[in-house]
Amino acid sequence: MAFIQTRLTSKGEERYRVAARVNGSIKWQTFVEASGAAQFSDLVDRIGGEAAVEVLRVRRGSPSGGTVPTVAEALTDHIEHLSGVTRGTRKDYEKIARLFAKSALGPLPVDAVTKDAVTKWVNTQTVAAKTVRNRHGLLYAAMERQVELGNIHANPCNSVKIGRSERAEMTILSYDEFEAIRDEHLRKHWRPFVTLLAGTGLRFGEATALQVRDFDLSATPPMLRVARSWKFIRGEKPELGPPKTRMGRRVVSLGPEVVVAATPLLQGRPRDAFVFTNLRGGPIRQNSFHEIWSRALDDANDAGVTDKRPRVHDLRHTHASWLIAMRVPLPVLRVRLGHESITTTVDTYGHMADDALSVAAQAASLAMTPTPAAIEGADETVPGDD
Repeated sequence: MAFIQTRLTSKGEERYRVAARVNGSIKWQTFVEASGAAQFSDLVDRIGGEAAVEVLRVRRGSPSGGTVPTVAEALTDHIEHLSGVTRGTRKDYEKIARLFAKSALGPLPVDAVTKDAVTKWVNTQTVAAKTVRNRHGLLYAAMERQVELGNIHANPCNSVKIGRSERAEMTILSYDEFEAIRDEHLRKHWRPFVTLLAGTGLRFGEATALQVRDFDLSATPPMLRVARSWKFIRGEKPELGPPKTRMGRRVVSLGPEVVVAATPLLQGRPRDAFVFTNLRGGPIRQNSFHEIWSRALDDANDAGVTDKRPRVHDLRHTHASWLIAMRVPLPVLRVRLGHESITTTVDTYGHMADDALSVAAQAASLAMTPTPAAIEGADETVPGDD
């Protein structure tokens, strides 16, 4: 822990010194005010002596003399002025802001932040590239607000490149493997639900939020409407909200196997009833279904059906791989999966499209998924969403 030393000048005036270790040696920083020394001492404890000394040097040399907001303050200000975001999204942003506050960027005045400083921050990140892009995106937006407020002339986040990290390993099931796990190792109650997941590629939060009114089995082809999703906030009760992205609000065409699975769950039920429920009739939750799915995989592994251990989310990837094997174009897949950007679809599944014919010869099931023509012919917009 950094400590503060009080000394007297030859004129009897108090000065405050803080020791910071830089490159193995002690460097003293002197302050006129005790509050400045305390702030610097706290900074040393949070980010280390070398980084703290650099922050101090930059702050003292900033055009405003450090009178503009710091990066941490700018992020907080940006989040406070956001509108149209869910409570869960706001909490995620606040968590990112706290991470920035603990970083070498956080205490810098916004007018002292350079593109090189942002690039250096990017290069120190050890998380997945997608996570870095999310954090950088929030920083970019906060800096744009500082440009609008006149505190800086240009956004230092512009043109900062973020590399790609190694893609998280997907576990793809063949249709035979999926069918065996579903029909031989899952209780009958859960089979329609996993059929829906593998047959549509919906996200877990979207599938568990489906209500009777979202299905139109009389349409050609039959369809469901994704209009809402469960939002899971750590330590709080899940709540219904809009889908994950703007493109998440969509219509998804259904193959015969999904229609057969869903029909009994729709008949004679209120329009606002959840279609897929737990054994007590309540909403399906991630943790409880993860245990159910894990036990089914244990049984399937023991029976020699497969040695794979797909996550529940891998049923979404499995669905995508089946469609790619059927030569469904990636732009069509993007709409079906509700990706905000085609870049997400290409980054996630582009490698499958390159060698789909060789890796998925028997993966697609015409009975399980709609034909490309049926998908392309579907109206992927939701009436009334203009």
